[in-house]
Amino acid sequence: MSDKPGRQSIRRNSDCYRERVRLLLVVYLALALVPTASARTPGPCSLLTDHEVSTALGRQVANQTSYPGLAPSCLWTGMPLTNQYGQSSLNLTVSQEPEKMFVKFEHRSGGQAVKGVGNTAVWVPKIHQLSAWYRGYSINITIFGPYVTSPLLAAKTLTNAALVRA
Repeated sequence: MSDKPGRQSIRRNSDCYRERVRLLLVVYLALALVPTASARTPGPCSLLTDHEVSTALGRQVANQTSYPGLAPSCLWTGMPLTNQYGQSSLNLTVSQEPEKMFVKFEHRSGGQAVKGVGNTAVWVPKIHQLSAWYRGYSINITIFGPYVTSPLLAAKTLTNAALVRA
């Protein structure tokens, strides 16, 4: 017994409807299960206060600039120097990163391991950068300026303060 033309049309529409529902379900599940980095990554400018940064730079903070993206960052600059060229600065970058990837970076960076900061940390003296990993986040602080007497100590203090707020 053959189907009538009307039934074939209904069956085709029904099959098409089921396929659309399946596709929407797959898309919905994919969106629900895939984490969005920017939704979970804390804003780097909110992790430190201007007072903390100015204390580390040895100069009052003149400007704070936020840079969004996959690895958002915040750049603080100190008041311009009057008798010499340059300006103190501190850059903080936050990203979600598996510990395995961070440890791989740590070994390749040529830096030295640092205790007392996050779960694991490395200091790269050539670029005055402290990178720390804690609870799924990588926090990198780069600090420069003529009034920064101990860049490593300043970076450790700031990184620990940022990790508390992350």
